[in-house]
Amino acid sequence: MLLGLKQLLSREMKGLDRYLIAAQISRLTGRDLSKEMLDKYVGSDLAYRPPADLLVAFCHVVESTKVFSYLLEPLDRDVLHPEDRDLVDLARLQEQQRTIETQIQDIRRKRGLLK
Repeated sequence: MLLGLKQLLSREMKGLDRYLIAAQISRLTGRDLSKEMLDKYVGSDLAYRPPADLLVAFCHVVESTKVFSYLLEPLDRDVLHPEDRDLVDLARLQEQQRTIETQIQDIRRKRGLLK
């Protein structure tokens, strides 16, 4: 999984200035990250594991959540984009509505009030 993560990080930076990415990550995390260290984090050497705060800053800088989608994949989960939050709320409310309707029908059936 780590090697796949590193490969994804590298692909996400394709065509981008790694010096600039390292500088922006440094600014966001509040700790110095050189371009050389960034290269180690995305290189094939498994001894260099990118820390969680770097991954968050990285995703912010490259404007992508693919890293988190990749990490969540083994859990059969994915990233919820803010613009889709209302759809999740709608599905949750519809499920609650079905549950309430079932409970109402159960009470009516129990009391002989079915139409």
